[in-house]
Amino acid sequence: MNIDLFGVDLSLKKLINSALYLIFVFIIYFIIRRILYTAMHHTSGKKISPQQKQRIQTVSQMVSSILKYFMLILVMLVILADFGVNVSSLIAGLGILTAVLGLAFQDMIKDFIAGITIITEDQFGVGDTVEIDGFKGTVISVGLKTTEIKSYYGQVKIIANHNIDGIINYSKFDTIAVVEVQTAYETSPAKVVSALSSAGKHVARSRKLSAKEIIITPATDDLEKDGITYQMSCPCNTNDSSTVQSLMRQSILDEFKKAKIKIPYKQVSIVK
Repeated sequence: MNIDLFGVDLSLKKLINSALYLIFVFIIYFIIRRILYTAMHHTSGKKISPQQKQRIQTVSQMVSSILKYFMLILVMLVILADFGVNVSSLIAGLGILTAVLGLAFQDMIKDFIAGITIITEDQFGVGDTVEIDGFKGTVISVGLKTTEIKSYYGQVKIIANHNIDGIINYSKFDTIAVVEVQTAYETSPAKVVSALSSAGKHVARSRKLSAKEIIITPATDDLEKDGITYQMSCPCNTNDSSTVQSLMRQSILDEFKKAKIKIPYKQVSIVK
Protein backbone atom coordinates (compact mmCIF):
# COMPACT_ATOMS: atom_id res chain seq x y z
CA MET A 1 0.00 0.00 0.00
CA ASN A 2 1.38 3.35 -1.11
CA ILE A 3 0.14 6.75 0.08
CA ASP A 4 1.38 9.92 -1.57
CA LEU A 5 1.29 12.95 0.75
CA PHE A 6 2.70 16.27 -0.52
CA GLY A 7 4.90 14.35 -2.92
CA VAL A 8 6.28 12.04 -0.21
CA ASP A 9 5.89 8.31 -0.73
CA LEU A 10 4.46 6.84 2.50
CA SER A 11 4.73 3.14 1.68
CA LEU A 12 4.22 0.53 4.39
CA LYS A 13 7.75 -0.79 3.87
CA LYS A 14 9.28 2.63 4.44
CA LEU A 15 7.16 3.21 7.54
CA ILE A 16 8.38 -0.11 8.97
CA ASN A 17 11.97 0.80 8.09
CA SER A 18 11.54 4.15 9.89
CA ALA A 19 10.27 2.37 13.01
CA LEU A 20 13.26 0.00 12.88
CA TYR A 21 15.65 2.96 12.51
CA LEU A 22 14.18 4.58 15.62
CA ILE A 23 14.35 1.35 17.64
CA PHE A 24 17.94 0.74 16.53
CA VAL A 25 19.06 4.27 17.43
CA PHE A 26 17.19 4.03 20.76
CA ILE A 27 19.11 0.84 21.64
CA ILE A 28 22.47 2.28 20.52
CA TYR A 29 21.83 5.46 22.53
CA PHE A 30 21.22 3.56 25.77
CA ILE A 31 24.25 1.32 25.20
CA ILE A 32 26.56 4.32 24.62
CA ARG A 33 25.01 6.22 27.56
CA ARG A 34 25.58 3.22 29.82
CA ILE A 35 29.21 2.95 28.72
CA LEU A 36 29.78 6.69 29.34
CA TYR A 37 28.05 6.50 32.72
CA THR A 38 30.19 3.55 33.80
CA ALA A 39 33.40 5.22 32.58
CA MET A 40 32.63 8.51 34.39
CA HIS A 41 31.55 6.88 37.65
CA HIS A 42 34.38 4.36 37.80
CA THR A 43 36.63 5.43 40.70
CA SER A 44 38.65 2.23 41.28
CA GLY A 45 37.22 1.84 44.78
CA LYS A 46 38.28 5.33 45.85
CA LYS A 47 35.90 7.48 47.86
CA ILE A 48 34.82 10.67 46.13
CA SER A 49 33.68 13.92 47.72
CA PRO A 50 30.12 15.27 47.30
CA GLN A 51 31.57 18.02 45.08
CA GLN A 52 33.22 15.48 42.78
CA LYS A 53 30.03 13.40 42.69
CA GLN A 54 27.99 16.47 41.72
CA ARG A 55 30.48 17.35 38.99
CA ILE A 56 30.37 13.80 37.56
CA GLN A 57 26.55 13.81 37.56
CA THR A 58 26.41 17.20 35.82
CA VAL A 59 28.88 16.15 33.13
CA SER A 60 27.04 12.83 32.64
CA GLN A 61 23.72 14.63 32.15
CA MET A 62 25.28 17.13 29.76
CA VAL A 63 26.93 14.44 27.61
CA SER A 64 23.73 12.34 27.58
CA SER A 65 21.65 15.32 26.42
CA ILE A 66 24.07 16.22 23.62
CA LEU A 67 24.25 12.58 22.51
CA LYS A 68 20.45 12.16 22.57
CA TYR A 69 19.72 15.20 20.41
CA PHE A 70 22.59 14.46 18.00
CA MET A 71 21.39 10.88 17.39
CA LEU A 72 17.75 11.99 17.13
CA ILE A 73 18.57 14.59 14.47
CA LEU A 74 20.75 12.09 12.61
CA VAL A 75 18.06 9.38 12.46
CA MET A 76 15.40 11.90 11.41
CA LEU A 77 17.59 12.98 8.49
CA VAL A 78 18.09 9.32 7.48
CA ILE A 79 14.33 8.67 7.64
CA LEU A 80 13.51 11.80 5.63
CA ALA A 81 16.10 10.83 3.00
CA ASP A 82 14.51 7.38 2.80
CA PHE A 83 11.16 9.00 2.05
CA GLY A 84 12.68 11.00 -0.78
CA VAL A 85 13.01 14.36 0.96
CA ASN A 86 15.87 16.58 -0.26
CA VAL A 87 18.00 16.44 2.88
CA SER A 88 20.75 18.67 1.47
CA SER A 89 18.46 21.68 1.15
CA LEU A 90 16.99 20.90 4.57
CA ILE A 91 20.46 20.87 6.15
CA ALA A 92 21.25 24.19 4.47
CA GLY A 93 18.02 25.64 5.86
CA LEU A 94 18.83 24.31 9.32
CA GLY A 95 22.25 25.94 9.07
CA ILE A 96 20.68 29.33 8.41
CA LEU A 97 18.17 28.78 11.22
CA THR A 98 20.99 27.79 13.59
CA ALA A 99 22.91 30.97 12.71
CA VAL A 100 19.84 33.13 13.39
CA LEU A 101 19.13 31.38 16.69
CA GLY A 102 22.81 31.67 17.61
CA LEU A 103 22.64 35.46 17.24
CA ALA A 104 19.36 35.65 19.16
CA PHE A 105 20.54 33.47 22.02
CA GLN A 106 24.25 34.28 22.07
CA ASP A 107 24.26 35.11 25.80
CA MET A 108 22.64 31.75 26.54
CA ILE A 109 25.22 30.00 24.38
CA LYS A 110 28.00 31.87 26.21
CA ASP A 111 26.51 30.74 29.54
CA PHE A 112 26.37 27.15 28.28
CA ILE A 113 30.01 27.17 27.13
CA ALA A 114 31.16 28.89 30.35
CA GLY A 115 29.20 26.32 32.40
CA ILE A 116 30.91 23.46 30.58
CA THR A 117 34.31 25.11 31.21
CA ILE A 118 33.60 25.57 34.93
CA ILE A 119 32.52 21.95 35.32
CA THR A 120 35.19 20.28 33.18
CA GLU A 121 38.06 22.38 34.59
CA ASP A 122 36.74 21.99 38.16
CA GLN A 123 37.15 25.72 38.84
CA PHE A 124 34.72 25.38 41.77
CA GLY A 125 31.91 23.12 42.85
CA VAL A 126 28.95 22.87 45.20
CA GLY A 127 30.08 23.43 48.79
CA ASP A 128 33.15 25.51 47.89
CA THR A 129 33.65 28.93 49.47
CA VAL A 130 34.31 31.44 46.71
CA GLU A 131 34.42 35.16 46.10
CA ILE A 132 33.14 36.59 42.80
CA ASP A 133 32.91 40.34 42.15
CA GLY A 134 33.33 41.07 45.86
CA PHE A 135 30.53 38.67 46.90
CA LYS A 136 31.75 35.89 49.17
CA GLY A 137 29.77 32.80 50.02
CA THR A 138 29.19 29.09 49.57
CA VAL A 139 28.34 27.68 46.15
CA ILE A 140 24.93 26.01 46.39
CA SER A 141 24.33 25.31 42.70
CA VAL A 142 26.41 25.06 39.51
CA GLY A 143 24.36 24.78 36.34
CA LEU A 144 25.06 25.12 32.65
CA LYS A 145 23.45 28.59 32.64
CA THR A 146 23.81 30.09 36.13
CA THR A 147 25.70 29.66 39.39
CA GLU A 148 24.17 30.36 42.81
CA ILE A 149 26.21 31.53 45.81
CA LYS A 150 24.86 31.89 49.35
CA SER A 151 26.53 34.32 51.74
CA TYR A 152 27.04 33.82 55.47
CA TYR A 153 24.02 36.10 56.08
CA GLY A 154 21.73 34.02 53.87
CA GLN A 155 21.81 36.22 50.78
CA VAL A 156 21.81 34.29 47.50
CA LYS A 157 23.47 35.72 44.41
CA ILE A 158 22.63 34.22 41.01
CA ILE A 159 25.30 34.87 38.40
CA ALA A 160 25.17 34.12 34.68
CA ASN A 161 28.10 31.81 33.96
CA HIS A 162 29.57 33.97 31.21
CA ASN A 163 29.77 36.91 33.65
CA ILE A 164 31.89 34.97 36.15
CA ASP A 165 35.42 36.35 36.14
CA GLY A 166 38.25 36.69 38.65
CA ILE A 167 37.16 33.80 40.88
CA ILE A 168 38.76 33.41 44.30
CA ASN A 169 38.26 29.83 45.50
CA TYR A 170 39.02 29.48 49.21
CA SER A 171 38.31 25.74 49.22
CA LYS A 172 40.93 24.51 46.74
CA PHE A 173 43.43 23.98 49.54
CA ASP A 174 43.28 23.89 53.32
CA THR A 175 43.71 27.13 55.22
CA ILE A 176 44.89 28.06 58.72
CA ALA A 177 42.62 29.24 61.51
CA VAL A 178 44.39 31.85 63.64
CA VAL A 179 43.49 33.21 67.07
CA GLU A 180 45.41 35.95 68.89
CA VAL A 181 45.26 36.43 72.63
CA GLN A 182 46.84 38.99 74.95
CA THR A 183 48.08 38.60 78.50
CA ALA A 184 49.19 41.16 81.01
CA TYR A 185 52.89 42.14 80.95
CA GLU A 186 53.44 40.79 84.45
CA THR A 187 52.19 37.28 83.55
CA SER A 188 54.97 34.71 83.16
CA PRO A 189 55.45 33.80 79.46
CA ALA A 190 56.25 30.19 80.46
CA LYS A 191 52.91 29.97 82.27
CA VAL A 192 51.07 31.36 79.25
CA VAL A 193 52.79 28.99 76.80
CA SER A 194 51.98 26.04 79.06
CA ALA A 195 48.29 27.00 79.14
CA LEU A 196 48.23 27.54 75.38
CA SER A 197 49.88 24.15 74.83
CA SER A 198 47.16 22.47 76.89
CA ALA A 199 44.50 24.32 74.90
CA GLY A 200 46.24 23.27 71.68
CA LYS A 201 46.18 19.60 72.72
CA HIS A 202 42.45 19.83 73.37
CA VAL A 203 41.89 21.37 69.93
CA ALA A 204 44.06 18.68 68.32
CA ARG A 205 42.05 15.89 70.00
CA SER A 206 38.76 17.49 68.94
CA ARG A 207 39.94 17.90 65.34
CA LYS A 208 41.73 14.53 65.25
CA LEU A 209 45.07 16.18 64.50
CA SER A 210 48.58 15.77 65.80
CA ALA A 211 49.48 18.17 68.61
CA LYS A 212 52.46 19.27 66.50
CA GLU A 213 50.06 20.75 63.94
CA ILE A 214 48.86 23.32 66.47
CA ILE A 215 51.45 26.10 66.36
CA ILE A 216 51.95 28.63 69.14
CA THR A 217 53.85 31.69 67.99
CA PRO A 218 56.36 33.38 70.34
CA ALA A 219 55.14 36.52 72.06
CA THR A 220 55.29 39.84 70.23
CA ASP A 221 57.09 42.74 71.87
CA ASP A 222 54.93 45.61 70.68
CA LEU A 223 54.87 47.83 73.76
CA GLU A 224 52.09 50.00 72.32
CA LYS A 225 49.57 47.24 72.95
CA ASP A 226 47.75 46.59 76.22
CA GLY A 227 49.64 43.38 76.83
CA ILE A 228 51.80 40.66 75.29
CA THR A 229 50.24 39.01 72.24
CA TYR A 230 50.40 35.28 71.55
CA GLN A 231 49.12 33.51 68.48
CA MET A 232 47.73 30.02 68.00
CA SER A 233 47.17 28.53 64.54
CA CYS A 234 45.50 25.32 63.38
CA PRO A 235 45.19 23.84 59.85
CA CYS A 236 41.62 23.35 58.69
CA ASN A 237 39.27 23.41 55.75
CA THR A 238 38.11 26.88 54.72
CA ASN A 239 34.49 26.04 55.44
CA ASP A 240 35.42 25.02 59.01
CA SER A 241 37.64 28.01 59.87
CA SER A 242 34.98 29.83 61.94
CA THR A 243 34.15 26.65 63.87
CA VAL A 244 37.82 25.94 64.56
CA GLN A 245 38.45 29.52 65.72
CA SER A 246 35.52 29.28 68.15
CA LEU A 247 36.90 25.98 69.50
CA MET A 248 40.37 27.52 69.93
CA ARG A 249 39.03 30.58 71.77
CA GLN A 250 36.93 28.48 74.14
CA SER A 251 39.85 26.13 74.84
CA ILE A 252 42.18 29.06 75.54
CA LEU A 253 39.67 30.69 77.91
CA ASP A 254 39.17 27.40 79.78
CA GLU A 255 42.93 26.86 80.22
CA PHE A 256 43.52 30.48 81.19
CA LYS A 257 40.81 30.19 83.82
CA LYS A 258 42.45 27.04 85.25
CA ALA A 259 45.87 28.72 85.31
CA LYS A 260 44.38 31.99 86.64
CA ILE A 261 45.77 33.97 83.73
CA LYS A 262 44.00 37.26 83.13
CA ILE A 263 43.36 38.76 79.72
CA PRO A 264 43.97 42.52 79.90
CA TYR A 265 41.27 44.98 78.98
CA LYS A 266 41.45 48.64 78.21
CA GLN A 267 41.19 50.89 81.23
CA VAL A 268 39.91 54.44 81.10
CA SER A 269 41.21 56.92 83.66
CA ILE A 270 38.77 59.66 84.62
CA VAL A 271 40.44 62.83 85.90
CA LYS A 272 38.26 65.17 87.93
